[in-house]
Amino acid sequence: MNHTVAYQRIDEVAVLTIDNPPVNTLSADVRARLAALLQRAEEDPEVQAVVITGSVHGFSGGAEVREFNTPRQLQSPTLPELNAAQDRIAKPLIAAISGFAFGAGLELLLLAIGASHHPARSSGCLKCASVCFPARAERSACRVSSRWTLRCG
Repeated sequence: MNHTVAYQRIDEVAVLTIDNPPVNTLSADVRARLAALLQRAEEDPEVQAVVITGSVHGFSGGAEVREFNTPRQLQSPTLPELNAAQDRIAKPLIAAISGFAFGAGLELLLLAIGASHHPARSSGCLKCASVCFPARAERSACRVSSRWTLRCG
């Protein structure tokens, strides 16, 4: 497992960064790490929101084609199981995108967008209630606190 997903806490936000060069594919190792970190963020009472992003290589190129028709393709968590784990998160779930999102990577993005419209969740600034559509969001300074937030582009 040379490259997978990094976990970083910035104030009350857990940032999960997919780092699997060259295109951040969702290999079995990446799926397992992402699912574990989603659960970690969900269980941490100090985390108020979760951001999934990609490294400088882009958001995600989708499923790992080298795993097609191999046992690793069906290794748990599968892509549908990972999507279900995303859907179970009760905290705001934001996809911060730079570059591309293809296939299963696009599914991760769309579930984060769907999660932001869930009645129990919202996206944006936790301090000033600034809400935006995550796919069009960009980082900016919060009007109320010194923490970063997302605002509509």
